[in-house]
Amino acid sequence: MRRGITVAVAVVSSAALIGLGVGCGGSDSSASSTPGDATTIANNAPQTDSNGKTVPAPTASASEPTGGASSSGGTSAGGGAAAGGGDVAAGKTIFEATCQGCHMGAGTQAGGVGPKLQGMGLSLATIKHQIMNGGGGMPGGLLSGTYLDNAAAYVESIQK
Repeated sequence: MRRGITVAVAVVSSAALIGLGVGCGGSDSSASSTPGDATTIANNAPQTDSNGKTVPAPTASASEPTGGASSSGGTSAGGGAAAGGGDVAAGKTIFEATCQGCHMGAGTQAGGVGPKLQGMGLSLATIKHQIMNGGGGMPGGLLSGTYLDNAAAYVESIQK
């Protein structure tokens, strides 16, 4: 009986290690982008095209991001337009969907791959430049257009 449990634990442990090894292995850039002819299931989150650029979901228009703000600088319920024209509430939603994998707690906590963004004293121009161009371990071109404006407005709002 004890030998059977030991064998079972060894098999499960081996499978877990193999799974981690597969997930941590290197990949080429084509493996991390969505093919241009891929079918998209109804989804309001920003999508990635075959060139690795973030684009609106097929069900959302470019002028109306997932947070509900219009491109004219209006605000969604409970949100507010920032001085730079982006919608903070919509930007938090976009940040959580796109950036929170590296910047923990919507940018307010340390411990992720990326730094804690809250309280760094970043200007709106610096935030947008970093999102568009990347730097350090961050890839560039993650957001553009209204998504960029909204996410930057959110990150600017947590600088205080």
